[in-house]
Amino acid sequence: AEFIGQKCLRKCSNDEDCKSKKKKCLCDGVCGMSCIKPERECADLQSPPLGSVTLSGRLFGDTATYTCDPGYHLVGLKERTCRGDGEWTGAPAQCRHNVFCKEPPEMPHARHNALPQQTTFPLETELQYQCHLGYTTNGFPKAKCLALDKSASWFGPDISCEPKSCGTPPQLSN
Repeated sequence: AEFIGQKCLRKCSNDEDCKSKKKKCLCDGVCGMSCIKPERECADLQSPPLGSVTLSGRLFGDTATYTCDPGYHLVGLKERTCRGDGEWTGAPAQCRHNVFCKEPPEMPHARHNALPQQTTFPLETELQYQCHLGYTTNGFPKAKCLALDKSASWFGPDISCEPKSCGTPPQLSN
């Protein structure tokens, strides 16, 4: 029988159900209690590019733990387990470059709505700019963090802040 991509072995409730002294009745993840050959090995795993995999062993129940080099983050399962059918759970993890934006652009006489202590921003972050009191906003007041060629940068804002005119002062009589 197969369950969620895993080949399930003979069901059991104790070692005698397995009809072989080499097999043990053990819990095999989604398959439940199954007749397992404890000495059956899972394949050796390759480290992902820009990362590594550490095996606790290659026998049933052993784990493979993935880590990424500094500046990269893990996509996929951090840990995989050796199953009774000799396969590892899940798919190999990948390490991806950490792509993010640094501080957003400063505009003369304007501020944005990000917290001052935030120095890095995930992709797709959108910020709104506003001119200081006494200035008029002209142009497009938004900036967005976008990826381009494996790096990220801010696109926008395209604004200028012009001093508000109070008009001509009234004539004062002496």
